Amino acid sequence: MWDYVDVQMQHNRTFLHQIPPGFVNQARVLANFHDWNAFSDPKPDGIGNVATRVMLPSIFSALTRIANQTDPLKLAINGISYKPFISLFNLTQAAISNPEIAGIENYNSLATLELRNSSSGGEPTLRLKFKNGTDEHVFRTLKMFGKTDVPLSEFISRLTPVAINSTAEWCTACNQTVLRGCSA
Repeated sequence: MWDYVDVQMQHNRTFLHQIPPGFVNQARVLANFHDWNAFSDPKPDGIGNVATRVMLPSIFSALTRIANQTDPLKLAINGISYKPFISLFNLTQAAISNPEIAGIENYNSLATLELRNSSSGGEPTLRLKFKNGTDEHVFRTLKMFGKTDVPLSEFISRLTPVAINSTAEWCTACNQTVLRGCSA
């Protein structure tokens, strides 16, 4: 329902005049509730977090390469839909300190994992920044694991146990035995 309402609001100026007051907000609240519970999971290795779990190996690789000053890689980009946003915010515990992000992000939302030099000269740290669609004009910093800056090694060590590294692991995580190369 929310997807229909959202698209109509973007492309049909008369739509809002045809629905009862409060309907848009109610549809958004219900969609946020549904999608947060469908695309996240209380258990980090739970199926609800699969959208981010499959991306973790490439994220780890890119961040490790960027941190290596002899590697030419300086930027890595992943284009994602709202499901990986939801599970990323859940897995990194960002939604705990920012509960308003627990749901569907707006169109054109952006999240960055910004690799930063440590102010103390130690290992690089990560900072999660988020801009919720075109309504927000600046990125805001979200806490991961209760911190503004997380050492790269901590980020990797916390999330490595739940990363899905192969099709076989995906088949197991999704309890799939037939489709997508999962046949026994």
